[in-house]
Amino acid sequence: MRRNGEVTIIKKGHTFLGFIVGIIVGFLIFGGALQAGFVDYLGFDQTKSIDVKALRERLRDMDFLVSKDYVYTSSGSYHDQWMFKNFKIPFTEKGFVVTYSGEIKAGVDMSRADVNVSGNTVNIKLPKAEVASNTIDQNSIKVLDEDKNIFNRLEVSDFKEFESKQKKVMLQEAEDKGLLESAGENAEKNVRELISAAVPKGTKVNVTPE
Repeated sequence: MRRNGEVTIIKKGHTFLGFIVGIIVGFLIFGGALQAGFVDYLGFDQTKSIDVKALRERLRDMDFLVSKDYVYTSSGSYHDQWMFKNFKIPFTEKGFVVTYSGEIKAGVDMSRADVNVSGNTVNIKLPKAEVASNTIDQNSIKVLDEDKNIFNRLEVSDFKEFESKQKKVMLQEAEDKGLLESAGENAEKNVRELISAAVPKGTKVNVTPE
């Protein structure tokens, strides 16, 4: 185009290029909005629903969750003697002194866990921690001293009685040192991590004792 002796060139290609760039930028913004969750009104659901039944089944499948071990090594003695009224009968003494090792396992019965969902929050209540097992390793028992008597022999029942009493002693020691408290805290932590990995991102998981 010529105007007052000057030549002005109108480049229509620039207008077309701007249109293309605008479309590209629009798609980028739209895509970012989708990812950020700003276009939920279009029907793009960025979350999954929380399946309470599935969560309950997952916890119950765990059966008993052992969350704390207490390993012990100790020694003990057993003595017995025949009595007549309040008098000890001579030459009827028997007994032994042994060392031994064992293990106590404690945890939570997951079949009794309670699960409910409120909005995007999962609330789980766990039963109190309890002892699952208390065993003395038979291979660890070492006899340090033994008092045999031909009139009052040591019997298998004597060893069973000794073992039963020693288990109670070691269980009391473990409980005094916080075995059940630690088992409960560990169970809460383990369940929280397990469930958090199974629910949609952003879901709050509360795990508390009964």
